[in-house]
Amino acid sequence: MQRRSGVGVGVGIALGVVTLALAFTALPLRSTSTGPPRRAMHARQVTAHSIAAASPGRSVGREPGAAVGDGHVALSPERSPPRARGAPDAGDVEPQDDAGQSVLRSVLEGDTLLSRYWALRNQPLHRREQRAGYLALLSDPAMHEKVRHELLHPNEAWQDARRNLQQLMEVDYLADALSWPDNPRREALLDLLATTIGADNFTRGADLDQRRTKATVKMELYALLFALDPARAHAVVEAARGTRLEGLLQFIAEEVRRRERVQVAMERRPGVFAGGADDERDVAVRAR
Repeated sequence: MQRRSGVGVGVGIALGVVTLALAFTALPLRSTSTGPPRRAMHARQVTAHSIAAASPGRSVGREPGAAVGDGHVALSPERSPPRARGAPDAGDVEPQDDAGQSVLRSVLEGDTLLSRYWALRNQPLHRREQRAGYLALLSDPAMHEKVRHELLHPNEAWQDARRNLQQLMEVDYLADALSWPDNPRREALLDLLATTIGADNFTRGADLDQRRTKATVKMELYALLFALDPARAHAVVEAARGTRLEGLLQFIAEEVRRRERVQVAMERRPGVFAGGADDERDVAVRAR
């Protein structure tokens, strides 16, 4: 699978989380034609590093089934297809502390489907029957419905880190399912993305972090849908006109397009932006 650069990951997940949080803090949850203004606030406590608790042994930048150090590849009928450009990945960062693993265990405990997906996804070598099981899981309607429900209605009783990690893992699942071009439920999955983005699942009385989580999920799903089907993504934004999600979805669409311009600029001049965060900020200003 093709993976975004390290800088792209920073622009994708970290910028998506922080910038969406800034925007949604000011969103009055009513119809607006211009979108919410940005204002300063603290980023949520769970950063891209702490919520990206991958399983032990996963190497940064290596996909399940890709070549490993001894030259072996997955024993599977076919290599995994490229990941859709712009798709987020909660496993891009290797965990360096026990806290991340503890959060990961708390998410997977008692969740048979998600545990099975995460184990297969992060296994470097697949036997033929494991490959078949993985593809069956990517096209499983029961898993699709579970993910849809949990993305729309995250467990509000969970601590922020646990809830946020579960959401990112389930976004990863959708990205992986859609990166398989022969998935028999591909169209249904695209519809799932569109309806989840456009659903008004913001409940009155929800705290700020819960609202940020839901808004950030919509941004990550929109980025995935925009990469795969821009026309359908645009239709979601248009359908929200006149609703209280109008401003939020317009902001998301503009931010995803800006992120795309940043990514293209960095790919065209890869050596110029090797310096990290300062270069990211510089190219972000130029891309506006």
